[in-house]
Amino acid sequence: MNATFLESSKILIPISMTFAQTWTLHYVPTYDWVRTIWWRKLIRTLIAIVLLGGLFYGRHLFLQRNELIILLLLNKMIFVFITPFFVFSVLPIAFNWMGLVKREE
Repeated sequence: MNATFLESSKILIPISMTFAQTWTLHYVPTYDWVRTIWWRKLIRTLIAIVLLGGLFYGRHLFLQRNELIILLLLNKMIFVFITPFFVFSVLPIAFNWMGLVKREE
């Protein structure tokens, strides 16, 4: 099962990232994202590290407590598809809303 999961994750992760990025471009200007001052980029990075660390830790606890094969497979597939979508769509839009995406020249 792990070999099948690894092979399918090679397909699902880029697909999820592509859908998420194209959806995010409607809400977050790319040039502003790149040209943001360094300390705002640092704050964005630290927030993302904390959120994703919690997400990975929560998944780890879920996998330790549930041993049904269906739950494990479902959890792996959903996690592989949802995490890149979260990173490439929800986080940039949230950062834009918080004011961490601003072009300062």
